[in-house]
Amino acid sequence: MTEWADQAATEDVETAAEMAANTEMAARMADMVVMATSRVADSPARMAVWAVAAVTKPLPPQKSLPFPTERQAFLLWSVQAKAV
Repeated sequence: MTEWADQAATEDVETAAEMAANTEMAARMADMVVMATSRVADSPARMAVWAVAAVTKPLPPQKSLPFPTERQAFLLWSVQAKAV
């Protein structure tokens, strides 16, 4: 094998190992969700509180757009056109 082929084979093995680790992590996270859900499901009242909390969780504040919207761009253009 050439040096390039050796490097490609090594990268393929590393990529496969990373994918396996990610799959294992996802499986662990799914297990944690199932365990938490089953604990909450033991009590209907707790399950209702958990469901409401999951649905009503506040969203993080939204950042303003770095570029103006189409309407803002049009208004800016029209003001600049009138100034000329």
